[in-house]
Amino acid sequence: MAYQKLLCKIALRNLLKMLKEKYNYECETSLDELNIWFSAQTPYPEIPIDKLVEENMVEDEAIMTHEIIELCKLKKMNIKITYDVFIKYAKKAELAHIKSLEIELPIAKDMKWSKFIKLYIRNIKAYLRNPYLSKELKERYQKLLKQYEEALETL
Repeated sequence: MAYQKLLCKIALRNLLKMLKEKYNYECETSLDELNIWFSAQTPYPEIPIDKLVEENMVEDEAIMTHEIIELCKLKKMNIKITYDVFIKYAKKAELAHIKSLEIELPIAKDMKWSKFIKLYIRNIKAYLRNPYLSKELKERYQKLLKQYEEALETL
């Protein structure tokens, strides 16, 4: 078990280093914080991350990058990562989510993460059906949808 934790720490450190060096995105997090993040209650229980990865519906590194950037966006808003972060800070979590998708698109294109792009085209379409989505977020998601669809055509 100690070796698994060490391997996870190394993988996390390498991913954070790649984000900083290659994409100029600085983020600090830990395995403990990630464990809380992945165990937190969400308003979208129908999108289980583990199932997406296990069924090879998205690239492992892509989904980890997405989650780490989203987590760091919340931290940059001075929000502590807790088991109820998505419920307690729903609006800020939604904002962090959309900001992470904006940041990740150039990374996904560069890394050729076509499964990730396809997944988020589908997810963004679902988000746009949310009747409670603010006008501002709806416009940002519509713009992102177009960008993701254009990106998919270039891969």
